[in-house]
Parts: sequence; structure tokens; C-alpha cells
Amino acid sequence: MWTITPALHKRNVQVKHERTDSMHTNHSLISRIFPVVAIAPAVFFSIDRPSAADWTVLPVTTLEGFNIPEGVLVDSKRGVVYVSNIHAEKEGEGVDRFWADDGTGSVHLFKIEGGEVKANSWETLPSTKDAPLHSLKGMTLFKNDLWIADNAGVVRVDMSAKPAKAERIPVPGSERLNDLTANGRHLYASDTSLGVIFRREADG
Repeated sequence: MWTITPALHKRNVQVKHERTDSMHTNHSLISRIFPVVAIAPAVFFSIDRPSAADWTVLPVTTLEGFNIPEGVLVDSKRGVVYVSNIHAEKEGEGVDRFWADDGTGSVHLFKIEGGEVKANSWETLPSTKDAPLHSLKGMTLFKNDLWIADNAGVVRVDMSAKPAKAERIPVPGSERLNDLTANGRHLYASDTSLGVIFRREADG
């Protein structure tokens, strides 16, 4: 069951009494350093922090073949990196084409070996009739599954299945879900259009 968290207010988001650990912190950091993310190819950076005032950012891997690489998530347990990809070829102006329900989205998986992302280890989770992928955004890991924000719903992917099995889950009342995070008890989804955060219980 999805609910709008009571401690999160429209246009003035504040989190109270609950810590949420996820890759969202890294996503926010990279967004501040590189504000234009919606380009291809995807470039992975190594960020060293010798001191709070001295940052060094070095490109270590470039992965070709994306349309618009939107989100990056490291799955250290499985030793892989996920990249969500928006196709965005629908005709239109402004940002609407980045939110189209067109079934052209995809998720790409790359293996990590020796601390490096291997460009030749490409695997793809495609859009299907039973579980269409549209304009995929942020990702997180929750209950051992991969979760992806996709417009007015989320996609849950069972990565332990062979092949991986995707399931679309609607988020009632949402419009444009942009990012996800989880803390082991709840899954959170931010809505860019409404300025609110939805929460899903671990057993819901």
C-alpha cells in the first residue's frame, strides 16, 4: 500500500524521525557536479575525497550505446551496475517526451570486476508486453529486488530469476515519479510533478 508520508510537505520536503540510506546520496552528488545528465554515453567517475575542501574527479569508464542514461545504481551484493535508459524519440516539445508512456525504456546491466565497470559485460532488461518500461528514472534495491521509478508507477524486477522478471506496480495518485530510495522498512518515491513523496510498506 502506498501513502504520502505525513512529514514530507509539498515544495518544502523535510524528513523526520527516519533515516533513509541509499544510492540517492551519490545520485545527488553527481547531479551537483554534472548538472546535465541526460546525454549519452554514460561516463562513470571516481571521486576521491582527501579533504572536505579538495575533491578530485577522474573519469574511469565510458559506456557507449545509450539514448539518455538517466539513473545509475551499484548492486554490490551481485557485483553489477544498473543503468536506466530513456529512449525519448516521441515527437514533442519540452520535457514531455522524457515522460512518455511509449514502452521504449530499458535497463542495462554491467558487471564489476576488480572495482571497475566492464564495458563488454552488457546485458539488457527490455520492455515487454506484460511489463512495459517507459521513461525510467531513479532506482533502488528493496527486499532483494531492483525497483525503478517509471512515470505514475514503479517497476519491480526479480533479479534472482533467470531470466530476470519485471512487474509493473501502479502508485495511485502519482503523476511523475522521479527517484526512489529505501531504508529496509519502507520504499520511498518522489513525485516531481506533485512535490510529494510516496511511501510503501515492506509488506505492502
